Amino acid sequence: METAITRMLGIRYPIVAAPMFLVSGARLLLAVAEAGAIGVIPSLNFRTHAAFREFLETFPQGVPFGVNLILKNNPRLEEDLEAVAERKVPLVVTSLGDPTRVVEKVKAYGGVIWCDVVGLRHGRKAVEAGADALVAVPQAHHVAPDPAPSPIHNPQPTKPTHNSDGGISRTKKKTSTY
Repeated sequence: METAITRMLGIRYPIVAAPMFLVSGARLLLAVAEAGAIGVIPSLNFRTHAAFREFLETFPQGVPFGVNLILKNNPRLEEDLEAVAERKVPLVVTSLGDPTRVVEKVKAYGGVIWCDVVGLRHGRKAVEAGADALVAVPQAHHVAPDPAPSPIHNPQPTKPTHNSDGGISRTKKKTSTY
């Protein structure tokens, strides 16, 4: 199956195993790649930069994978980004912050960069920075201390409204279903 994503990432199927904090690991990335897709791992799944660098040095060459870099309040960002560039990680996904510097570094070695965005304003900034693709994530995914209730947990209808960054969201009165 050929799509823009399969061509962009050199994979067989347009499937991405999302970076899951403390869940994604080398075995998952290998299994996903073996199935013809690509997996992404958060750099912060590794408790230290040394452990992250060791992963990058030992993960098999030629296997497509990605790394998720948290940009905001990440004291390891610079050294993790440098290690990503040295390994020439095929896909980098940024979260929480201005991706401009990361886009430049990844594009310099020919990597692909996707940016998590929570709304139209962030999407525009990522596109202006040169992102190859945008990953639309719910705002609660990045800022809420607990997962936001899903329609499964809270099937009450909601009313679409315009949010502050120009996007559309669904809001309702705060009620707990738990």
